[in-house]
Amino acid sequence: MKMIRSFVRQHQSIILFTLLFGLVFILGYYPLWSQKLSLIWKIDSVGQYYPAFIYTGRYLQDFILGLFSGQINLPSFDLSIGMGEDVIGSLNYYGFGDPLNIFSVFVTAQNAPYLFTFMIIFRMWLSGYALMKYFSYFRFDKVAIIFSALTYVFCGFSVVGGTRYTEWLSVLIFFPMILLGIEKMMRQKKFSLFIVSVMFAALCGFYFLFMVSVVLALYFPIRLLFKRLSLKYLFANVGKGICAYILGILLAAPFFLPTLQSYFLSERNSEPMSNIIFNLNNYIPNFSINLGDFLTMKDVEPPIFLSGIIVIELLAIILLLFLPYNRKKVQCLIFLGLAFIAYSLPITGYLLNGFGQTNDRWAFIVHLLLSGILAYVITEYRKILDNELTHQKSRNKKISIVYLLLGTVIITNLIVNLWGISVSYTHLTLPTN
Repeated sequence: MKMIRSFVRQHQSIILFTLLFGLVFILGYYPLWSQKLSLIWKIDSVGQYYPAFIYTGRYLQDFILGLFSGQINLPSFDLSIGMGEDVIGSLNYYGFGDPLNIFSVFVTAQNAPYLFTFMIIFRMWLSGYALMKYFSYFRFDKVAIIFSALTYVFCGFSVVGGTRYTEWLSVLIFFPMILLGIEKMMRQKKFSLFIVSVMFAALCGFYFLFMVSVVLALYFPIRLLFKRLSLKYLFANVGKGICAYILGILLAAPFFLPTLQSYFLSERNSEPMSNIIFNLNNYIPNFSINLGDFLTMKDVEPPIFLSGIIVIELLAIILLLFLPYNRKKVQCLIFLGLAFIAYSLPITGYLLNGFGQTNDRWAFIVHLLLSGILAYVITEYRKILDNELTHQKSRNKKISIVYLLLGTVIITNLIVNLWGISVSYTHLTLPTN
């Protein structure tokens, strides 16, 4: 009993997050569960991601069975795929190479839809866990981190895009882990997390790794400048970061290089880069773009409700302006300003998609930023309450009430968003036997 209490005390944040995650998931997707429907979308999931998941599982099963008979069965070409004969190049975008898909080895004809649905849920939970580890490094309030993780897990990119294109959920996991790896490097700690996170991203494919890499080119120098390092240490850190990044890519080379080759031979790389770069219209700000459409992934398919927009997150941006200036606030404002500029420029969509096409699939970057601002704002206002309320017992009671109200608003907001999606889309019915 003592060991259980010690475990709960030590991991209370992740336990509370898991409970709230389960609550939102069960109630939010109740319209699906009540009709015995899964999270597998009828369009791209059934036609691409779901069969790719089953293929990966059978591929791993054949490999393991081959080892027992003294054979190494790892075919690199297969004409039966139906999406191209190159196994890695054709299927990497759909999860072939994603380390998490090692669980597909347990797939059978009977459990395939259940296992695939479980992996969606597991990825969403992992994305929240990864974000909590990253935000904990900034010593934000523990409850604030949990709330921000929930808004990140159930953002528009996740619940609209991620459950339709399941590999989109992977970037929600490795993006905060890469940022955490950078933070550790800047504090003169080991590079291992950054290297492993980059390797993980590269194994998942070129597409989202490229977007994250563009962000790193801005994030790393800005964070280093606010560390007030000398030029010598600044350039040394940048050099170490580049070397660690390259090492992570090299570790994933057997999957990453064929994927890169496949990308440049695909229709996604159809328009000449020079036509995009030298088109002056791509650099004229377009403020007519709807932020709600951007954050809810409305270009994927319009949901009934504003899925992914959390009212408290938008309110946090306003409350941020009233906080006293410090280094964290200035950085929040800088990154928010950069995000606003990027969102308004047409060139951003091309740049973050490798100049092959333009779309708003980089919305996950903005969602992470909004979650971070939410965590920071709640933390700072908690400090203000601590200073104003001198009586400890009264202070703890009032803060608990504020957190309860705040949590209720956020969770209700998330559940309503999920209801909107559940009644907007049709999904694959789970087998009853």
